[in-house]
Amino acid sequence: MRPITNRVHILVTLIACVIAVVPSTQQNALVLFYGATNGTHWETNTNWLNGDPCSNRWFGVTCDDSDTNILALDLGYNNLRGYLPQEMEMLIFLEELDLEWNNITGPLTIIASFPNLTYVDLSYNEMTGTLPEVLQCQNSNNSVTMVLYWNNLTGTLPESWNTFLNLQSLQISSNQISGTLPESWSALVNLVELNVFSNDISGTLPHSWSGLTNLEELNVFDNSLTGTLPEAWNALVKLKQLNVGNNNLYGPCPNSWNTLTALEYL
Repeated sequence: MRPITNRVHILVTLIACVIAVVPSTQQNALVLFYGATNGTHWETNTNWLNGDPCSNRWFGVTCDDSDTNILALDLGYNNLRGYLPQEMEMLIFLEELDLEWNNITGPLTIIASFPNLTYVDLSYNEMTGTLPEVLQCQNSNNSVTMVLYWNNLTGTLPESWNTFLNLQSLQISSNQISGTLPESWSALVNLVELNVFSNDISGTLPHSWSGLTNLEELNVFDNSLTGTLPEAWNALVKLKQLNVGNNNLYGPCPNSWNTLTALEYL
């Protein structure tokens, strides 16, 4: 028979093997995020910095079933003040990032780093800079929703997003976006919702967007758009809501639009 001490050692080793531990790279990313957003003054920071983020249930952190990887951060309305550190890119399994209604500043670049991202809400913050040209989540098989309105974002709508085929919803209203509505975005065939109102977008309504056949909601009001309503948009048969007001458009509603039987608001 083995000595009792040996059996105890084996038992402890086996227990250690089955206890889930978040990798140090992910935990360090959370610790740096906590510091960069003034975590000690959050509305709620229960269990943060106390042991393992998953097993100790850090507030706002969701983990996978094995409690080894961070899947979501949900810290909206929580008095976060600061910036998003680049080290957050180590949260490689992150699927949801909801930090709405805080006071987060700095660029959006970090959102380009998450290959599994399906939902991001950074609305009602003070984010600056431009939209990333390429996002790693563009290569995933999951639909993506991005809610970025009421920030201080500048620049244009990236032409390169024409390959963002899994983009389902983009809400980027009430920023300082300029340029035009990209013709190339006609390739976004899975886009259901697009809100870009209250920016400084100019040019015309792209005829090529008749290819957005899954689009249900399009709001481009309060910009500097010119021209007429495209006849070709009669192909947008799923469109339920369209608001193009407070621009410099002219002319009547095309007769061809009688095909838009799902339209509830114009």
